[in-house]
Amino acid sequence: MSFSAPPEKSETSVKEELAADTQDPSVTQFQEAQITVTAEEVVEIIKRSILFGINEEEVYCPEKLTKWCTNITEECIQRLADLKKPFKYIVFCDVGQNFGNGIHHTLTTYWDRLKDRVFTQAWTNQTIIAIVTVIAVCTEITRDTMM
Repeated sequence: MSFSAPPEKSETSVKEELAADTQDPSVTQFQEAQITVTAEEVVEIIKRSILFGINEEEVYCPEKLTKWCTNITEECIQRLADLKKPFKYIVFCDVGQNFGNGIHHTLTTYWDRLKDRVFTQAWTNQTIIAIVTVIAVCTEITRDTMM
């Protein structure tokens, strides 16, 4: 069994990128406060949810796909909700047969780069590949969003 993910930007690089996007450096402090869900906590939730949904020794079986996807997404969404952060979450789960040739998984968003986040985690064993993506959309209303 193995986990893999695209290289995540560190919190520091995200903050630097956000600071570069603003004209007013004093806004940076406000932006940093908006990053309230970390990659580490969400990726750990995704990993645990995948292992909750699919036994590590499981062999690919098309009849189990619905059960695996349902178990993974429901476990993931519950654990995310338990964080009690100001986000709404969308969880995508792709499970398929692992032929060893990989899979391409793309997601494009149009959103508030200062507040919203996306996380993807892949898992494989000898016969199964699973990719879970979590979209976290900030629901906290600030003075900036009311203007």
